[in-house]
Amino acid sequence: MMKRRPDNEQALAESFRAHMEAVRECYLRRDLEGYLAGFADYYRSFQVGADWKEDKAALRRKMEDDFARYDILEMDFSAHSIHIIGDRAYGHLHYQTKLNARGDGRMVVDERENIVVGKLLADGSWLLEAKIVLSVRMEHAPSPEAAPADAVSANPPSKEVDPCRK
Repeated sequence: MMKRRPDNEQALAESFRAHMEAVRECYLRRDLEGYLAGFADYYRSFQVGADWKEDKAALRRKMEDDFARYDILEMDFSAHSIHIIGDRAYGHLHYQTKLNARGDGRMVVDERENIVVGKLLADGSWLLEAKIVLSVRMEHAPSPEAAPADAVSANPPSKEVDPCRK
């Protein structure tokens, strides 16, 4: 079924936001093929100030590894702004993912600030073409499922930057 292309910037921004939400839902369901379907085959990502980049094949490998290593506790994102220029959307996003590392009793809290670029297709759907990682903050803490509540406060989270994780 052909989608109708929204005819104003606000409607385009909302349809782009809906696309990002649909991709997020696939991630939460661990639907790898659905997740990757939201990205262009020529997708690229890089981090400002770091010697790191990723294409769609590397994204697939990373997601396969993450799905094998972690249970997803939650993933939230907010869009600070979305700008539409022609058939491109530029979204300034902040997101936080909480993952339970299998077998070691740790929770990973991964916070990112990104610029994502989406392309509007003729049928009104979107594909994510690029992601520019602006900042990364990762914390490791005892898993809320593996440790008593007082152990979490007794062991403050460690912080590290990992430019190679989404």
